[in-house]
Amino acid sequence: MKTQAAILAFALTVSLAASAQMVYDQSFRDQSFLKFKVKLLEAILEKDTDKLSMLLADNVHVDDEACSYASKVCLLNEFKQSKTEADKLWDEMYRVASFGFSQNTMKDAIYRLAGKGEVIFQAPSYLRSFHDKGSQYLLVLGQNVNIREKPSTSSKVVAQASFEPLKYVDPMKTGLRSDFHFVNGKQWYEVELQGGRKGFILEDFVSASLDRELSVKKVNGEWKIISFYSPKPKC
Repeated sequence: MKTQAAILAFALTVSLAASAQMVYDQSFRDQSFLKFKVKLLEAILEKDTDKLSMLLADNVHVDDEACSYASKVCLLNEFKQSKTEADKLWDEMYRVASFGFSQNTMKDAIYRLAGKGEVIFQAPSYLRSFHDKGSQYLLVLGQNVNIREKPSTSSKVVAQASFEPLKYVDPMKTGLRSDFHFVNGKQWYEVELQGGRKGFILEDFVSASLDRELSVKKVNGEWKIISFYSPKPKC
């Protein structure tokens, strides 16, 4: 019963997010995938690696480094490590799925497990590609998120934003130390508002904090997770 209630709460979260700009869920386009997503949510909420195992392809895309592809067994071991690390992975998977899945037909082979013409469901839904994080825009992941005058929670609120893209200064691109704003271990991003005004938004509430992508396609007639990707190497 607890799992069913949590699934309903999850569905409501996705529904609310889907009504906002750039965040949507196309899971309902395919009834068989929708059933898969319910099973995935059960595995995540119960943190059940046996249930997750049934949903994984034999090899899963995990990053861009030498260890780019992990076998099912190796990936499951990541979910069985220390409780702190395992909980982090479960939480990341939950957050990714909570922003819905987009349905895409591959125009080109994006990696060896998804070829041209194949249909995949990809989460979070607002990503247009695996490298969309190179965009000059951040997506606000919340309702009425405060944008402050300075990078501090005690600073004046100059605006609020809800599930919308904001142009920002990407310190990883500029390479300038002055563009990095860390306070108490948290990063703040400088964003541009209407009228050319500037403000700062905390990393917890923007897409840069969600450094994961999850893709699903049919393998031998069954939906399987083919990617639980992060640009950061896991090996």
